[in-house]
Amino acid sequence: MEAVILAGGFATRLHPLTRDRAKPLLDISGATCLDRLLERLRPLAEHGLTRVVVVTNHRFVRQFEEALSGMELPFRAEVADNGITGEDGKRGAVGDMAFGAGRGAGDEDFWVLAGDNVFEFDLVPVWKEFLAHGRRPLVLLSRVGRIPDASKYNNLELAGDGAILRFVEKPRQPWSRLFAVCVYVFPPDVRRALGEYLAAGENPDNAGSFVAWLAARCSTGTLEPPGAWFDIGSFQELEDARRHFTGPSP
Repeated sequence: MEAVILAGGFATRLHPLTRDRAKPLLDISGATCLDRLLERLRPLAEHGLTRVVVVTNHRFVRQFEEALSGMELPFRAEVADNGITGEDGKRGAVGDMAFGAGRGAGDEDFWVLAGDNVFEFDLVPVWKEFLAHGRRPLVLLSRVGRIPDASKYNNLELAGDGAILRFVEKPRQPWSRLFAVCVYVFPPDVRRALGEYLAAGENPDNAGSFVAWLAARCSTGTLEPPGAWFDIGSFQELEDARRHFTGPSP
């Protein structure tokens, strides 16, 4: 299997911190977001993870190359330049997902992880869940403290076996504390689905829009693993993550 880390954004909401530094390279109590993601991926090497592709924009390529150069990892890690130099020409999360996934041989299962997310989930049980359900697409879930707070994420209606029946991005009136996070495991044929989605002119900016599209076309499972999750999208969320993670990654 392979993994794609999405790090192609310019993080304008966190300026000036991210004016000259990629958001996944911000420090979270002794380790960057990228450090923590790679540590979560490390145990998967024993289960077949051979390569990690970090997709970033042209502006931050060198920073990611330098960050990876000093790491000893049990899999190959490389930086993929999506060629974008500014906000106006960005591919969007789904575009970067397709770009990163398309760099492999095409017959591997693959993970997709947002480069600005940090979490405590153990990914090995997630991989086993993916295998146990016949390699159907698998989307990880978390939950907010209050139902109204889900309005900035998404909401899902699930079948008894965890399959997504309905997925609404940024609902005006959320009905559940559960929402999908940008940590996915996909079988190889989702590469083709990504191409079909983009060719149809669907929204390339939001990964959740692709999940909703995919779930309407094939059985897409879910799993809520134990452990905290943070999306570093604002100064407050950055501080919350720093308070929670009081030391280097495990």
